[in-house]
Amino acid sequence: VGTLEAFLTDGLRTLLRTTEVPTMTEKTLRYPGHAAAMRSLREAGFFSRDPVDLDGASVAPLELTARLLTEAWRMEEDTEDLVVLEIDAEGA
Repeated sequence: VGTLEAFLTDGLRTLLRTTEVPTMTEKTLRYPGHAAAMRSLREAGFFSRDPVDLDGASVAPLELTARLLTEAWRMEEDTEDLVVLEIDAEGA
């Protein structure tokens, strides 16, 4: 797999209401530069839901970004995805 970067994500949010765990974190692993690229897109407004006028058409940047990136990042059929799960628990 090679070198990856890790950053905090909030996929465990629903567990906060159902378990009594004092500290719970989830991190997502991506190739180096992914978080910075996503931050740049966010800061430039590509994830905004507020429509902008584009030559007389009202376009939400998020919808356009999702449409373009979904196609550009489509996995080839012979490409394998990878999930890594590590659970560290202490106490009762």
